[in-house]
Amino acid sequence: MYVSAPGHPTGQLFSNPYTRRIRMLVVDSNPGSAEVSWRSFRRNLREDFRRAFGEEPGRLLGWGLMTDSNNTRSRAETVYGPVRFEREP
Repeated sequence: MYVSAPGHPTGQLFSNPYTRRIRMLVVDSNPGSAEVSWRSFRRNLREDFRRAFGEEPGRLLGWGLMTDSNNTRSRAETVYGPVRFEREP
């Protein structure tokens, strides 16, 4: 799970408090800036999975996007742009 986490360095890996099957990787450490702007991320899913779980990933079965603010008890609004998956060269 890729997350925005103010105050945590980009690249920091967290365990999920609810399940061992999910790890959270910080990809944005400053999402709350006063200026509204597009943010772009490029990730290698295979490498990130290896780092998070210490093993090879299986076949990608699904993916999703979500925005929530329940951990911060605030309000969040997001607009998503195009998402593209590419095979490794």
